[in-house]
Amino acid sequence: MSYTTTLPAIFDAARLLRRHMDRTPLHHYPGLSEVLGAEVYVKHENYTAIGSFKIRGGLNSMARLTEEQRKSGVIIASSGNFGQAVAYGGRTFGVKSIIALPLNPNPTKAEAIRNFGGELLLIGKDYDEARAHIQKLAAEKGYHHFNDAEDPDFIAGLGTCMLEILEDLPEAEVVIVPVGGAGFASGICIAGKGIKPEVEIIGVSSEAAQSPYLSWREGRLIDSPMTSFAEGIAVRVSFQRSQEVIRELLDDFILVSEEEIRRAIVLMLEKTHNLAEGAGAASLAAAMKLKDRIKGRKTVLILSGGNISLEHLKEVLESGPGSRA
Repeated sequence: MSYTTTLPAIFDAARLLRRHMDRTPLHHYPGLSEVLGAEVYVKHENYTAIGSFKIRGGLNSMARLTEEQRKSGVIIASSGNFGQAVAYGGRTFGVKSIIALPLNPNPTKAEAIRNFGGELLLIGKDYDEARAHIQKLAAEKGYHHFNDAEDPDFIAGLGTCMLEILEDLPEAEVVIVPVGGAGFASGICIAGKGIKPEVEIIGVSSEAAQSPYLSWREGRLIDSPMTSFAEGIAVRVSFQRSQEVIRELLDDFILVSEEEIRRAIVLMLEKTHNLAEGAGAASLAAAMKLKDRIKGRKTVLILSGGNISLEHLKEVLESGPGSRA
């Protein structure tokens, strides 16, 4: 199958990103390795300027807008991190950005979007409602609109994360990636399988937001109820372009519970001294569930973001014994 995003496009994105952001570290953690019985590494996408992997796509896509698109400005819908990425990319390249967030958004992410120069629009009960609204607004006002799960330049930027992983750890055997809209997983798969076909790539979503998993399993787009607190993977609908990629290239896909994600947030904090948002901790939650499968293997957990709100962090820390539960 041919994909809209290609491996050469990912290498081209990497060359652009080197001028605008630092590569993120890949650290080995003996404490996590002991808990999981594997040689565990964490890819720290929480170390970017926006605390999320999506900065890669935001910079690459905003850099490649046409002159007409730059003049019209960009409007997108987000649960938070995508919005930060577009606002940051817009500030970097001088493009107006309007970011639609659901009502009652993560305040940490909303404030960051404003600080990066994005214009906030609060609409809809969740990401999917906000996205439907701004599609109409884009058509009415002439704004350029795209989403992070379908835009080829955005996905190419995201794939640069995998290039860095394989540069730093060529012998990586397993990579676990959180999946929401699946743009990130698409980029990871295209880069990973294009460079090292034998690397095992495993996706993870929440049991409380199963659309990506069900769509992958059934081979068709399936809407599903969404109640997850993990904003980065909290979607009710999936996207054809990214689903086609992960259906072809993702080795496996598992679901974890909300409680398993909460425990993983605490375990990540305990063993690595890093804050992970819900989606960012999902890869560790999956690894805990797959201990027998990854035993003794060089395993990379992608900590996709660290933008957890103080309210959610407080709830997680007060909810129980965490990693010892």
